Amino acid sequence: MLLDTASLYFRAFYGVPDKVKAPNGAPVNAVRGLLDIIAKLVKLYEPTHIVACWDDDWRPQWRVDLIPSYKSHRVVEVTAVGPDAKRCPIRSRCRSRSFARLSQPSASRLLE
Repeated sequence: MLLDTASLYFRAFYGVPDKVKAPNGAPVNAVRGLLDIIAKLVKLYEPTHIVACWDDDWRPQWRVDLIPSYKSHRVVEVTAVGPDAKRCPIRSRCRSRSFARLSQPSASRLLE
C-alpha cells in the first residue's frame, strides 16, 4: 500500500480538533488523525507492505511553472501552530512501525 502521507497528514491536521494534545501540551491532532487513517486503511485492505510517501515540497516550483494554479486553492494562512511537516513526529512513528519510507522533493510524482 502506497500512502500519500503528506496529504493525509494535512487532512488530519485540519480534520481533527486541535484540542487533542500530548501530555506536554503540544498539539498532536495531525499525528493522531494520520495514525487513525492508516489504521483504518490497514484494517480495510490488509496490505502486506506499506510505503509512506512524503513530499518534502508540497507545491514544487516546477509544477507551478507548468500550471500556475497548481494547489493554489490549498494555500492557507500561516498560523503559529500549523502542520510543520519538517518536524512531524510521524516520520519517527513510521520508522518505529517498520514502514518503508520514501521522502523526496516531490514523491507524489511516483504516485501518479
